[in-house]
Amino acid sequence: MEQRAVGVRHVPVQSRGLAAAPLDIPIGSTLLVGIDFSEGCERALLRAVALAEQHQAQIALVHVFEWADPNHRSEPEPHAELEAKQAPLRAAVLAQANATLGHVSRLCSALVGDRAPATVHVVIGDPACGILSAAERVDTSLIVLGDHGRRCVQRGPVGSTAQRIRDSSAVPVLLVSERAAS
Repeated sequence: MEQRAVGVRHVPVQSRGLAAAPLDIPIGSTLLVGIDFSEGCERALLRAVALAEQHQAQIALVHVFEWADPNHRSEPEPHAELEAKQAPLRAAVLAQANATLGHVSRLCSALVGDRAPATVHVVIGDPACGILSAAERVDTSLIVLGDHGRRCVQRGPVGSTAQRIRDSSAVPVLLVSERAAS
């Protein structure tokens, strides 16, 4: 499915403290934070807020609403029949994605506060592709992602989505681990 932006909100937010690691971030740039509602994403958001304060940057929170079409079939189907089946599903997915926009906005208000200008974006599609697409759209200079704390021998220390983003991104990617936040 193609990447589709659902909405953007400019959200005012409240203060919390966190020390930031020194990074080369241009003043006034945009820091993109991938939001998946995990503890790792909260750590990443807090780190991004601290960096935004330090570098007078703004924050773009991006949540990718992943959806796979359950009616997808490998054999071709007449266009009208396919559209008739997909219309109610698309409407339901869009409603869920819009509800998610509200959840991300509340997270932004709770963790960012008025410490940095922030926008909230919800995209429908593949998580890695959605974050990389959003990074281009908002012209970010740094992508900040949280570490889920899970480890897989085949994948190594970075999750598959974070690894795909890191490997494909034209801008630096900061992975905030549980150890870094402690």
